This record gives sequence, structure tokens and C-alpha cells, in this order.
Amino acid sequence: ISLDKSIIKLLNGEQSEVSVSVENGNAGEENSVKWTSADKTAVTVSPASGQTTLVSAVGKGSHQTNVTAHLDGALADKKVLVLSADTVEELEKIKAIYADNTYIALSKGDIKKIYVDKEGLDSTDRIIWTTSNSDVCSITVDSAISNCSQVSLQAVSGGKALITASCAGCQDVVFEVSVKDASTSLVVNPKIIDADA
Repeated sequence: ISLDKSIIKLLNGEQSEVSVSVENGNAGEENSVKWTSADKTAVTVSPASGQTTLVSAVGKGSHQTNVTAHLDGALADKKVLVLSADTVEELEKIKAIYADNTYIALSKGDIKKIYVDKEGLDSTDRIIWTTSNSDVCSITVDSAISNCSQVSLQAVSGGKALITASCAGCQDVVFEVSVKDASTSLVVNPKIIDADA
């Protein structure tokens, strides 16, 4: 699932629209997308279903809140990170990491680089990467990239693994990795929600 935005920065009281589109789905299926906020005291969405929703910063103080788009039958949900604060100065101080695509399908033996985007990090901030199952997917951090924001994935064997990027003061970014054994056929023409922009 992809959205037309990966990150939104709002002052409390402000609003911004987010939209989706669907590939390999039925006509009008984007209208069935469900929107949810991880913290309704900080960020709300309206309407709760449809191709477009209005994201509103309704809290006080500084927050990092994920808004999730879900479509039954799609490979994965998609999230947009909403940064909100009372003043422009506070908003600019928020540190965050995020990623546009957090679902990754690999075949055994594949190597793929993934990365997180960064907001407000300085040269001393370091992103820590972990894998939930190194027997399925191992990781090698590229320390030459600033803040260690990129890793290489090695698909070891069939199964699933969660790859987590963490940084102090930021919400974690979790990638869902699905590895197919070479003998397993891949899904053809899955539904994908793609960028609208």
C-alpha cells in the first residue's frame, strides 16, 4: 500500500489531505480503504473510509503519530507519519525516521538494500537495525551512509521476518519481509495501493 505522502508536518489545529490509488484492483476499490490514527488525542482522520481522508492535528504539545490506510486483500497496510506541535520551532525540533514502503517480498538468495528517510536528525544520531529472524533474513548495515540509514537484506530461507529501524527519540520503522523458497511460486498481480501524486 502506498500513499501520495509519506510524512505530514502540522501545527496543532491544522489539516492536510492524504489520498490513495489502487493497482490491480477493481474499479472504485479505493473507496473501500479504511483510515485509522494510532493516537486520536493527537491526530484524527475524517472520513474513516474512502480514497481521500483529512488528517487533523488536534492535540497539544509535540507528537509523532502514524495514520494507517488498510484495504482488505492488499499485500500490506500503508502508513503516513504525522508530526505535530504547537509552534513552528517545536515542529522543526522533532526527530523522525519513516519509510514509504515497509512490505518487501524476496526470493531465497536475493539481496536488497532498504533505507529509512530522516527528519531532523543530526550527525550524532545513529539508526539501529535489527532482524526478528536472521535464519530467514539477515542484515548488513552500511555504516558509510549518514546516520546508518541504509541496510542490505540477505534472503536466507523461506519465511517471514521483521526488520526494525530504531533511533533515539523517534518512532520505530518496521519492515515486513516475506521470503519465498526458490521452489515456491510467487503471487501474480496482487492488489497494490500506489502513490497518487
